[in-house]
Amino acid sequence: MNQDRIYILIQKYRDNTASEAEEEALLKWYRQKAYQDAEFPESEDAVGDFMLSRLNNKIKQVPIIALSTYPIFSCNYHHQRIV
Repeated sequence: MNQDRIYILIQKYRDNTASEAEEEALLKWYRQKAYQDAEFPESEDAVGDFMLSRLNNKIKQVPIIALSTYPIFSCNYHHQRIV
């Protein structure tokens, strides 16, 4: 399917004017393209390594918030520290 036809089908799909056959053609093209560009791991170990790497990267992006180890409760007008 050429690029012009894809753009036309996308526009018709967005406008909710695509026929059932046009929708099916667009979805078929999309699925083929998605699988064509996908990278599949070679083994289960590779999947685990990839997942661990993504988790570690996400963890590094989370800001660290310093928390007190002592709970502080408000009691009347004064604060008390419970140990």
